[in-house]
Amino acid sequence: FVAVLDFSLQELANQLTGSVVNSGADRLENAGRQGIPQIVAPGAIDMVDFPTWQAVPSRFTERPYHAHNRLLASVTSDGATRQEIARAIGEKLSMATGPTAFILPAGGIQQWDQEGEPLHEPEALAAFVEEMRARVPENAELHEIAGHINDAAFSAKALEIFDRWVAEGIVPPGVT
Repeated sequence: FVAVLDFSLQELANQLTGSVVNSGADRLENAGRQGIPQIVAPGAIDMVDFPTWQAVPSRFTERPYHAHNRLLASVTSDGATRQEIARAIGEKLSMATGPTAFILPAGGIQQWDQEGEPLHEPEALAAFVEEMRARVPENAELHEIAGHINDAAFSAKALEIFDRWVAEGIVPPGVT
């Protein structure tokens, strides 16, 4: 790998909240340990997944619920849990030995958290954004956008960072 663009950290949030739908405790650590340049964003960290045929985990029974399909459902985490997730992201980013950029979309981080959608919780999002601002480590660039992760401003920011890294020789040209 010459660079990693990791825009959906939902499995990290799942692992921290006890979901079986996760990719392990070392999620968001391996590219950083190897010094691979990485551009990271917190896509879907507010959702906790579980199999639809199982009961909603007791700590989430009062939380907004969304069934993706007949196999997978999600509930949202509250503001305190999102702050815990922000701290974990910051810790993992601090382990990076290569160039690291974190894009923080203050306007939302997954399809159903937008205004008018069933998982819209602006107070919980604000708690995450505030905590994340404080937790991005000094070895990582923080790029905050006012918009949503699904907005054109997000992809424009990711491409701006990537293109700069190519121009600076951090990412070899010709691999895009």
